[in-house]
Amino acid sequence: MQITSPGTILIVDDEIESLNGMCDFLLELGYRVTGCVSGGEALDALELQQYDLLITDLMMPGMDGIALMKKAKEREPLIICLVVTGHATIQTAVDAMKEGAFDFITKPLDWKIFRVIISRGLEIRRLMQSQERMRISRDQARAYARRLAEVQERERQRIAREFHDGIGQNLVGLGMLLNALRDPLTDKETGRIDERLIDAIETATDMTATLRDTIYDFRPSVLDDFGLLPAMRSLAEKIAKHTELSISVQGEDGMQRLPDFEEIS
Repeated sequence: MQITSPGTILIVDDEIESLNGMCDFLLELGYRVTGCVSGGEALDALELQQYDLLITDLMMPGMDGIALMKKAKEREPLIICLVVTGHATIQTAVDAMKEGAFDFITKPLDWKIFRVIISRGLEIRRLMQSQERMRISRDQARAYARRLAEVQERERQRIAREFHDGIGQNLVGLGMLLNALRDPLTDKETGRIDERLIDAIETATDMTATLRDTIYDFRPSVLDDFGLLPAMRSLAEKIAKHTELSISVQGEDGMQRLPDFEEIS
């Protein structure tokens, strides 16, 4: 199988002749290879750089191949492990596969088979890395969406406060002002004005109640569904019904409640 880029391979074997043979073979194929004669030396190498593939002898003094694989995967969970041994049994092969070995090959090596196994292992490594990148990207996208949702919620609350504190309180103030003007206008000559002022007070009171109801109606979900401009037009229609005034809300239909970069689809 043709590889798209050279892989980094760590080879561990206490038999120098076998180690050199595998290193030379893979170097000729263009791979980047590091050779070690013990499990401890291999772990030191894993601390210095990342490897795509670990090839380890099974039977070694000190740390055997199974123990080395376990420790290697603790450091690099996506590393591909290949076990080679001159003392193969069914049980050792089963044990190696249980511990996460990608494959198991016996000595003396068949170099054609060895080459195919290495190429296949590196291809699996690339697929695993691609899946991991996709998972990370998905997690990052979810985190970004949550942050945008928080920004959106803060903007919703700000709009609600502006409706209540700005428009709502202004209307209440209007009602109080008109109410204060009632007392001086009590004689017969100003009776009609007085009546109009009373009507204005009632209208302002109704508008205040209407506005409060509308603020509730246009809580966040409604603004999300319809957008700011349609919401304002509906608000104007409700106020107009209570005031008998003609209210026109102008704007571009594409107006958004939030800037484009803060919106979540």
